Amino acid sequence: MKKLLVFDVDGTLWHPFSGLSFASEQAIKQLAERGYHLCIATGRTTGCIPDPIRNLPIHSWITSDGASIRSLFLQEDHTIDPVQVQNICCKAEMKNWGVSLECEDRLYMNEKACMIYESMNRMKKSDPDIEKIKYENCFKKWDHTKPVFKICLMAPSEEIEPELVKGLDMLAAENLVELHPPGIHKGTALKRLQQSLGISAEYTVCFGDGLNDLAMRPACSCFVAMAEAAGAVQEQADVIATRPMELAIEQTVCDLGLIKKKEWSAAARRQQENIRV
Repeated sequence: MKKLLVFDVDGTLWHPFSGLSFASEQAIKQLAERGYHLCIATGRTTGCIPDPIRNLPIHSWITSDGASIRSLFLQEDHTIDPVQVQNICCKAEMKNWGVSLECEDRLYMNEKACMIYESMNRMKKSDPDIEKIKYENCFKKWDHTKPVFKICLMAPSEEIEPELVKGLDMLAAENLVELHPPGIHKGTALKRLQQSLGISAEYTVCFGDGLNDLAMRPACSCFVAMAEAAGAVQEQADVIATRPMELAIEQTVCDLGLIKKKEWSAAARRQQENIRV
């Protein structure tokens, strides 16, 4: 049976400083040539996926932490009720919370959210042009008819009234709250994709580094955690990828017997990196 290989983006295929490595790109291309079904599963919205990732030979896309699925035989969206979105936005304005709305084309954020994201971006030393995420106060540009897949609130979770977020799944960290459509995550999206493709968990391999990637663990026979992944993620992994991250995907898929490692000259690697820059 055909195998399904699922890759997270940030921290897995996409390095926070250098983007997509030559080795990872070549590994993905070889996997496609071998006939594997390749899927991206990311927390990013479709419009915020970096171009080098979008240009890979990927067959299926799971975005916004499972709220959107795009494949040849399956197109599915799960969005937040527009009335509830507007109520949350009004409350955020009253309370001076940062708020970011994740739509298919981009993120729409207010001034406070923009300042917080820019600060986080400076700490990561990421290039927003390469990242394809625009950190700007563009909240007023949001068309209320645009479906919202996810809401991020920069606010203490204890300040958020239960009635305001009723029916939504809430993931809270320190002064950051993510709101998702109920019962939707990468795991549910992966299972829907498997059903449409006729590929079972036995023939599925997933690669990730974040807690949100663990939702895919029950839907695969092999879960690969990156070496930089959190301890909780590594504890549930079948395989832990080697360092450095830039070579980890290529080395792991070779170790799993999915492809044979190619020897690339230093000149070829430099040429490819220069082309990308």
